Amino acid sequence: MVFLQMQIHSQVLRTDVPVQVLLPQPKYETGSGECPDLRRFPVLYLFHGLSEDQTSWMRHSTVERLAESCGIAVVMPYIGRSFCTDMLQGPRYGRFLEEELPFLVRSLLPVSNHPEDTYLAGCDMGGYGAFRLALRHPGRYAAAASLAGPLDLSTLYEIPDEEIHQEIESIFGTWTSCLENGHQLTLLLEQSVKSGISVPRLFQACGTDDFLLPDNRRFAELAGKLNVDLKYRQSAGEHGWEAWDAMLPQMFAWMFPA
Repeated sequence: MVFLQMQIHSQVLRTDVPVQVLLPQPKYETGSGECPDLRRFPVLYLFHGLSEDQTSWMRHSTVERLAESCGIAVVMPYIGRSFCTDMLQGPRYGRFLEEELPFLVRSLLPVSNHPEDTYLAGCDMGGYGAFRLALRHPGRYAAAASLAGPLDLSTLYEIPDEEIHQEIESIFGTWTSCLENGHQLTLLLEQSVKSGISVPRLFQACGTDDFLLPDNRRFAELAGKLNVDLKYRQSAGEHGWEAWDAMLPQMFAWMFPA
């Protein structure tokens, strides 16, 4: 695999953004000086957790080996503590991830621009973001995966910590605003199904000792009631990289079965 560390300038965010990329490397044959026809690879946009950055997946997981075995590109952008949304008091990461980043990636790198070749995934906050983008723009993605994501934001609003509460409100606003502005994933899922929108395939995993396990069970149960194509997995583990990396092979096997 080719490993790229990029600095792109975002007009939406009005700043430079670090992005790490994995690309399959063409095989060089001795004596051949010709450049092979460049193929465009399926691409996975992979989001980090709340207290991490764009380097986390490479430092803590086996994503490179799994991506190589599947022949896909992986794009890992820095998303701050944004929950992949246009923050009420902060940068517009939602628009950046939905529009600008895919445009730049497809313009600069040999990745497919077809929805059937475009995937989303993330852990923790990034898992929420992957599902949020998939439900907001279902026609743009083939599938999305969440590893221990906070899929019911009411849990975060109920944490008895004033600093956390202030941060959550700076992102989503009050609980009423959060619901009205389409940030609560269970409501997004219900609205999509009732509107007859075809939801992308979804994969969800969570550790049995993770404090977000109730959130994940509620979301999976709702998806089952709505007949959404969602694969749910539970395994031993807490909220951290040991559990998430153990879930990663299952996610890749489901997402890229070929």
